[in-house]
Amino acid sequence: MDYETKQIIEAMAINEEKIMELYKIYASRFSGDAGLWNKLAEEEKMHAHMVRALGDLLKDNDVRFNKSGFSMNSLKNLRERLDEEIIKANDGGYNAELALEFAAKLEKTLLESKTFEAFESNIPDMKKLFNVIINETQKHAKILEEYRS
Repeated sequence: MDYETKQIIEAMAINEEKIMELYKIYASRFSGDAGLWNKLAEEEKMHAHMVRALGDLLKDNDVRFNKSGFSMNSLKNLRERLDEEIIKANDGGYNAELALEFAAKLEKTLLESKTFEAFESNIPDMKKLFNVIINETQKHAKILEEYRS
């Protein structure tokens, strides 16, 4: 795996961890929805582990990563935005409704960016693994939209 791909994979995992951190803050701030936020945070933690594991599999020929359309700047911008939101959430700059709105937009943005579709494989079990992250992100977006309604 080349250096650039390694950097992209790590940036993707770090962003998942930042989302987890933000959701944990929401859980502590909005006790009425703590179950939702804690569940989402745990799933984001799992996503970070899965991204790193998939990155490790790139050493084999069983998994490929299509980095076209990826820019470190966009991943860095997302991380910076998440850092800002984490500070804002820690400082009490959110109410429960704004937290749900930001999280729903975030999950939708991740889906629209097709970030996780960059992993490729001809092995059916690998394809299933890729789809786990995509499906869970879709589920997160749907749950958050339902909570907002």
